[in-house]
Amino acid sequence: MTISNDCAAERKPLVAHLGWQVIAALGVVMVMGRELALRGSELARHLGESDDATRLVQVREWLAGRSWFDLHTERFGLADGMTSHWSRLLDAPIGGLIRLFSLFAEPDRAEILARAAWPLLLLIPLFAIIVGTTERQGGRIAALLAMFYTATCIPALEKFAIGRIDHHNAMIVCAMGSILLAMRAYAVPRLAWWAGALAGLGLAIGYEGIVLAGVLFATVVLIGLADGRHAALAARVTGGAALTLALALVVTVPPGRLIAIHCDSLALNLVLAMGIGAAGVGVMAWCFSSASWLVRALVLAPFAMAAVAAYLLSEPACLAGPFGSVSAVTKDYWLDNVMETNSILQFGRNAPAAAGAAALFLGLALAVQVSIWRKAPVDPGNILMTATVAAAIGLACWQVKLMPYATLLASVPLALFAAQIGPQRLVSEVMARALFVLVGNLLVLQVLLVGFTPVSAASGPSREDCSTGAVLKPLAALAPGRVLAPMDIGAFIVAHTPHNVLSAPYHRLDAAIVEQAALWTATDMAEAERRMRADGIRYVVNCAGLNEPLALAQTNPPGLRVLLDAGRVPDFLVPVALPLASPLTVYRLR
Repeated sequence: MTISNDCAAERKPLVAHLGWQVIAALGVVMVMGRELALRGSELARHLGESDDATRLVQVREWLAGRSWFDLHTERFGLADGMTSHWSRLLDAPIGGLIRLFSLFAEPDRAEILARAAWPLLLLIPLFAIIVGTTERQGGRIAALLAMFYTATCIPALEKFAIGRIDHHNAMIVCAMGSILLAMRAYAVPRLAWWAGALAGLGLAIGYEGIVLAGVLFATVVLIGLADGRHAALAARVTGGAALTLALALVVTVPPGRLIAIHCDSLALNLVLAMGIGAAGVGVMAWCFSSASWLVRALVLAPFAMAAVAAYLLSEPACLAGPFGSVSAVTKDYWLDNVMETNSILQFGRNAPAAAGAAALFLGLALAVQVSIWRKAPVDPGNILMTATVAAAIGLACWQVKLMPYATLLASVPLALFAAQIGPQRLVSEVMARALFVLVGNLLVLQVLLVGFTPVSAASGPSREDCSTGAVLKPLAALAPGRVLAPMDIGAFIVAHTPHNVLSAPYHRLDAAIVEQAALWTATDMAEAERRMRADGIRYVVNCAGLNEPLALAQTNPPGLRVLLDAGRVPDFLVPVALPLASPLTVYRLR
């Protein structure tokens, strides 16, 4: 009896024998398995989103011999083409994977394998960062719960679906890593350099998370300002970011263009601002850490003002943000109709179940994080986590494209809170935790709310119906030329055929989008023909009913796009027969 009782007392839950690395690996395997089972067969059929098709085009051009520094392409836009604002930093690993798989696979198959591998590989650092941080904060149970929250965060993991090779997933990983490593750095100071480097890398890739990165920098600096003991950590975070941005600028921008200023991609203005700010934080940390907070503030203030001035005076238009120079026509025709730029309230009009689930989930996460902070209100890691969670949730409510940042970051406080739940009056400890995790899970909330939400029937074809390889590849048999087509399929036409397109959903195609709006809405067919010939357009491709709100606006007389949708073809266009049944109608200019 004594021996058996002793053995029973020594038994531990299975999770207690698992390291966080095993738990993270389990999450990665779960998501990988789900992706391969659900979407594996789709890779050869469809290229994903427009951004994925455009990234593939950019990588192909680089692998075909285009200079590393040359981001100009003639495949999009008017005669002058388009210079992309996307960083080359992601072209290297994706192109490297294509070259690797080309060693034993045909070129088309190598591309498919690379498109599958890249987003799945990014799951490894994502789960490692979230699960590893949670384990160190709350133990193995918390790590297991964090893995579950992350693995069921479907809206965020959509960015990591196989085939997603754009840039959003990499920026999400960098943002999660910078915030969570900065939080841990208050216990392990050397991690501050890595936190800053990841923040800088994320900004070098793209500016989508720039506000959240700014909140991170501001919070660590304010903590160091208030308490000199933490000033060195702030210096490491900002210094790591500044050094990474400077290195990325040198690596991706040719020497002759290093002084060029942009508002939508990495340029000298951001590098200067970050460098000046980091220098000020360094002076504050290493020369005045033992002084009063007021002295540190007075030391930092001129550096902060100089950093802001360096950024704004380099190009005042940047005050309006990355889309500040976009024309009113482009905003009305395209940008204002992009769902990802909607607020959660606007999004809720079209998808009430998803918006309601997200609001409930984020509200719960914020309440939980505040409760964790109240238990240790002066702990710097708690302060940082509360500030970034609150900022991420606010940003997600402002623009739903930032929802992945908020929902993934929320996994950490929710897991920490659930792991601390003890036995309740009517249920055991394990059951109480399980109920909290299920009721407060984004996937479960969505499933429950969808059951009470009426589903409206879709009208017209989807973008996917008109942009698969099977639909578009027959166009490759036509002599190459510039194509006028709905914006949402432009990138896919470029990726699947040798044709160029007038426009695609990118703000740097501002003039081309304005021209496309004028052509689709033209009521004077003679003027439409004249403009098309002046633009070098050889073909018109239409997918009847594919949503482009202003192009489909009813006018009297009707515009060109409305005429084509109705099958009323102007005299200057000649129908082109396709070999197979297709949702597309194709015309060439006489």
